[in-house]
Amino acid sequence: MEASIYRLRSRDLLTLCVLALLAFGTVMVQSASTSLSGAIVRAPAPDPAGPRETSPARPVNVVAAASADGIDLSWSPDRDSAVVSYRIYRGRSDTGPFDLLDTLRKPHTRYHDATGPQGDAAVYRVTALDESGVESAPTILTVTRPGLWRWTQLGSKQLLYVALAAGLYFVVGRIDYRRLARFDGPLIASPVFWILVVATAACVAVLIPGIGTAINGARRWIKLGPIQVQPSELAKWGAVIFTAWWLTRPRTDMQKFVGGFMPVIAAVGILCLLVVIQDFGTAALIGMCILTMLLAGRVKLWHISIILIPAVAGAIWFITAKDYRLRRILAFRDPYASPQGEGYHMIQSLLSFTTGGLTGRGLGNGVQKLGYLPEDTTDFIFAVICEELGLGGAVLVVALYLGILLVAWETMRRNRDDFGRLLAFGVASMVGLQAAINIAVATVSVPTKGLSLPLISAGGSGMVITSAALGLLYSVTRHARNAASARADALVGSALADAEALDGEQGENRQTKSSRPPRRTLQAVPAV
Repeated sequence: MEASIYRLRSRDLLTLCVLALLAFGTVMVQSASTSLSGAIVRAPAPDPAGPRETSPARPVNVVAAASADGIDLSWSPDRDSAVVSYRIYRGRSDTGPFDLLDTLRKPHTRYHDATGPQGDAAVYRVTALDESGVESAPTILTVTRPGLWRWTQLGSKQLLYVALAAGLYFVVGRIDYRRLARFDGPLIASPVFWILVVATAACVAVLIPGIGTAINGARRWIKLGPIQVQPSELAKWGAVIFTAWWLTRPRTDMQKFVGGFMPVIAAVGILCLLVVIQDFGTAALIGMCILTMLLAGRVKLWHISIILIPAVAGAIWFITAKDYRLRRILAFRDPYASPQGEGYHMIQSLLSFTTGGLTGRGLGNGVQKLGYLPEDTTDFIFAVICEELGLGGAVLVVALYLGILLVAWETMRRNRDDFGRLLAFGVASMVGLQAAINIAVATVSVPTKGLSLPLISAGGSGMVITSAALGLLYSVTRHARNAASARADALVGSALADAEALDGEQGENRQTKSSRPPRRTLQAVPAV
């Protein structure tokens, strides 16, 4: 009865946490990609190295103030005496088309647009005119008027990914995880081996020009029709599953350095080397997670120490080999030393926390996401959560991750299946470490690194694959007790068989003894 209650509670708590994180992430991605509050947007200054402007001169210091009443545009008085009026255009994109809203005669330098779309971005084009009607080069800026909560394209796409991720979580959760743990037969016959091969092949393929897709200068994605897959996500979970399988394999002698310890290090090391070429953060995450699994698997400490020293040296080399990585670490010491450079992300993230306070500005009312905070729907979405929902939203997110860790802990503590216990530990370790690093980056507790917040940040492949991995944890909570019971039944059956054999042997001995003729004994002869 107690075991049944335990399984129910673990499965329900895990499902509640996973679905809550998926739903919460969908809302926050939608909120980060729309606006319900006011904002002030400044047009970028003309590039001094650009082409020389001709008369008339374009308007400068153009500022847009968005509010529920509309959008107010303003600019500095003209620098060119030939300017006699200004024209204000509005469009949906930087490339147009633009509609003429009004023409203002000097000295007017302000315009109020009460018809701007609510909740959608509007692009304004401001030009100056001389007496002959010649227009200057335009000053363009984009601003979003607060108002309606409308599903954006990113929010709708995230909703589809969440539905796929939730479905895959339940599908994988219904599969018995013990099918992965085929310890009999050769290594090539194990499903875990082929998972590792597919992950390695994908990490190699992404580095090949024409197959891998580069975004923001990093080649990390493979395009498969309308979707993009990130091979590093496959590498993360392939390393976790293989490590759990190898450490609990009966034929593996982890007391041996070459035959037991080095194979798992070689397999994980190859994955990390392939990933670190384009994504140092994910490679470091894989290394830290596997290290915790090795410690949980009771690997000899001197084995780990031999590998740890060159691993740390290699990480330092990869950091110093790229200038931008080294600059990020140096900027972490004093973000305000480079407020427009490497320290910009950290400063804007801290501003999100300070403006959010305890209660937050309200869902959808964040300001930092309106062009100030980079990667607001991915790497820094936790900062958006804190700005809009305050401390309560932050505590809720942390509590949901702690719920997943609690389920994994209870699974390891109560179950006796070695593979299931270590698999549960690996899944929880990967999710927990990634969430902790993302939150630490957003709170400027560690240097900036591009890791998404699991199940919350915008993205398809990472969310779907992570949900499938959590489905394995769900499967462990369902089947690990059965595996332990089957193993216990087998032991009991073996013990009963041995007892019956022993009883049979003793019975034969008794029967043999009874079939023998009675030994003749000497009787005392009475004396005469």
